[in-house]
Amino acid sequence: MVPQATLIYNHNYAKRLYRGDPAAFEEHWQALIALGAEFEIIFEHAITPILKAIPEITGYEWVPEHAAVPIYLATEGEKLVAPLTIITTSDPELMLYDLTELLVSQNLQTGFPNDLARDQAVQAMAIAVLQQAGLRLDDACSEADVRLRERYGPNLPPTNWDFSKKTFRKYQELS
Repeated sequence: MVPQATLIYNHNYAKRLYRGDPAAFEEHWQALIALGAEFEIIFEHAITPILKAIPEITGYEWVPEHAAVPIYLATEGEKLVAPLTIITTSDPELMLYDLTELLVSQNLQTGFPNDLARDQAVQAMAIAVLQQAGLRLDDACSEADVRLRERYGPNLPPTNWDFSKKTFRKYQELS
């Protein structure tokens, strides 16, 4: 099963997440609509290959509860797994990368010993999913690596996963 993903523009939800001056929200909402329209162009092309590649990398099939995946857009705040929410930016490729990370997280049926292990694994799987889907988002992947190193320090231990040989689930079963 490949889920059906839909972008959702919900004014009230976006307004609740907005942290700025309430009087300025309508301007931010118009920006969300414009940036969302730009994102839709690459989203429509990329979403099905991404959704198909995720189980091939993670080793977990999509569960029936994820048959329909609503994806909410917001103007600011943090990206969220539930409800799946991405933040609009002027970089639609970075938005697609962030969406891929969230979809990988949503598909996983395993826990992690700590935040670093989770974030490294999700990043490695997101990059592998994008490659499997035939998408080259080198700048967005580099930006994600910078964000990870800013959060955990520059000397992160490398991951040794080769997702062309084993799924993440298989690596977990072996450890």
